[in-house]
Amino acid sequence: DSSLYLYNKDLFREAGLDPADPPSTWDEMSTAAAKITALGDGVHGFYLSGNATSSLAYDFTPLIWAQDQEVVTDAGSFDWDNEATQGALAFLQGLYENGDIPETSKTDTGDGFFSVFASGKIGIDLAGGNGVNTATLGTDPEFDFGLAPIPGPQDGQHASFSGGDAAAISATTEHPDEAWDFVQWLTSKETSEDTYLGLPALPPRTDVAAPDSLGEQFTVPAGLLKEGQTYVSPHYNEVVATAQGPFLEMFQSVVFNGADPAQATAKAQDDSGSIT
Repeated sequence: DSSLYLYNKDLFREAGLDPADPPSTWDEMSTAAAKITALGDGVHGFYLSGNATSSLAYDFTPLIWAQDQEVVTDAGSFDWDNEATQGALAFLQGLYENGDIPETSKTDTGDGFFSVFASGKIGIDLAGGNGVNTATLGTDPEFDFGLAPIPGPQDGQHASFSGGDAAAISATTEHPDEAWDFVQWLTSKETSEDTYLGLPALPPRTDVAAPDSLGEQFTVPAGLLKEGQTYVSPHYNEVVATAQGPFLEMFQSVVFNGADPAQATAKAQDDSGSIT
């Protein structure tokens, strides 16, 4: 799977925005969000699951990566105390302070990852690609929507988190050869082309292209998957995944509670250092 953003084309049209030209910079995204929020009637321009560590790792990190800033060092420690992370936090802080992100985002532990956008009241939603076709949106949504890369502050910058599942063979199995045959079948190019795309679903290979006939719900995330990044750190669970870790504290303190980004990233750096 790959992370990206969904946008409600119907709301874009109502707000006088071009749905064929979605935002490709933070400024464009902020402008679009403000215009959509101004529509009123409970509509908000922007959304993300703001209390879900896994969702935030998936959708907030690309804002940093898009600026050519790594989150994890070669040694496996985390690097938060930098201008790229501070800028990404300040960008989202501005959206919240402007009223473009609803209050419910602060306590959303992941249940609203797709469902809030599916209500038709959100203009832009940071989410994932593969789940679009199996989540609340379904393949026949009640409104017109599109998918686009998560941008950086400058035009041409974007990034995506590559995530997914793993297949493992038990060490105590009595059928290791058969199990390995299945894993080879499951991950083969032929199975990707015949079975996965036949469902349809994103294939587990980057050398298999989703045909244009499946639409952008498949072609956009499949394309992003080929350039996606991920965390490589033995300390991911303690620093990022836990709700008590420095990552979530840093994010929420700035975005929702108005903390200074430089102070918050410095604290996250110290707290992460004590763990790693």
